[in-house]
Amino acid sequence: MEEYDGEWPVLNFYGDKSAGDTPKAPILSELAPNQIFTIDNFLTEKQCKDFITIIEAEINRDPEGAQIVPSKKPGYAFRNNYRISYNSTGLASELWHQTGLKKIVSENIKIAGKDPIGLHEKIRLYKYSSGQKFGKHYDDHLFNYQGKRTEYTLLIYLNDLEDYISATGTDETAAYPTKTVSNSQEKAKIKGIIKKSRTKPPVSAPASSKKSGCGGETVFYSSKPFYQLSVKPKGGMLLLHKHGADCLIHEGRKVTQGIKYVLRSDVLYE
Repeated sequence: MEEYDGEWPVLNFYGDKSAGDTPKAPILSELAPNQIFTIDNFLTEKQCKDFITIIEAEINRDPEGAQIVPSKKPGYAFRNNYRISYNSTGLASELWHQTGLKKIVSENIKIAGKDPIGLHEKIRLYKYSSGQKFGKHYDDHLFNYQGKRTEYTLLIYLNDLEDYISATGTDETAAYPTKTVSNSQEKAKIKGIIKKSRTKPPVSAPASSKKSGCGGETVFYSSKPFYQLSVKPKGGMLLLHKHGADCLIHEGRKVTQGIKYVLRSDVLYE
């Protein structure tokens, strides 16, 4: 797999204070014992937008290569989203060290006889537009270039889906997340962008459209003990869940409105 030849967003635990982009202290929440964890505000809004810009640029560069064609093979889950994959030991290292993730995982997510050592170098970036989903499936282990094995799936949701709904309820491109223009200066600024790009920005969706839900939840199903757990995507939120033999069957529900952007990696243990 090729290396990404562009520049990844800067991942500084302290954020860019000059830009008002200071992240909040990450707090780990355990949703299911030793199985599912979340961290709100893991990435800042600016960092998320920078990743979304990369996703859109890569899809525009090779839309056919990024589009997943659903497999017809028995036993394969249905999925029809966009996916971009790169190897990047640099980004994997920064996500692990620069964000405080190493300390959080090392102190709170234990596996008997093993210690977390970092993230897998395989970085995947996903885009789910309206109508796209990832059916029920299990995640398996990966091995890195040193032969170390992963134990947890890492997902970072890069946006709130309702921020990318147009007035008609359909999805829009990342360049123009839904916002309400409150003054003439902002209107003039946006008009300049529109003229330059020749693309119309969306306007805010009706309140009734936003209230009806956007889909895109990650849903886990457990039989022993029996429960169903749904995680709604929120911009900047990190989700960790056990994979391999201990993986719960789960799905990425169909996006019904807006767009869902996700960064995926995996946590290595030895």
